[in-house]
Amino acid sequence: MAGAFTSRITAVYETVIGDQYSLSGKTVAYYPIGAKLLGADRQNIQTLALSAGLSAQQIQMAPLGVSAPGMLMLLLSDQPVDIRTNAPSDVVFLSGVTFFVIGGHLSNIYVTTGSAETTLHLEAAGGSNAQLLASLPLS
Repeated sequence: MAGAFTSRITAVYETVIGDQYSLSGKTVAYYPIGAKLLGADRQNIQTLALSAGLSAQQIQMAPLGVSAPGMLMLLLSDQPVDIRTNAPSDVVFLSGVTFFVIGGHLSNIYVTTGSAETTLHLEAAGGSNAQLLASLPLS
């Protein structure tokens, strides 16, 4: 990818907050949230077919890495997976993940699949001089 670019993830969190007036019906709240990465100069977008039963399989994120980490990442999978972000043997991990968005420095990601073949989609952007901004929901 030539030159710097901006990457953005925007989502809406929808939740039922109940009926504050004890009337029939319910109140639904929508919170727009997002993150924007300015000055990114590296990107990795890939869709992978992963075998069942993989354990802490490293997902290559090149050209992102330790010196130019991924700073804004979206990961989607059609089957629940476990995710480790520091090392394949890290005892701290996320379990049962199908939708994952992270804003922060990430140089490695390891995935453990379940008993079914899994399609994984990863989009990550970053770079050595990028700046990450997040918008907080107003409630």
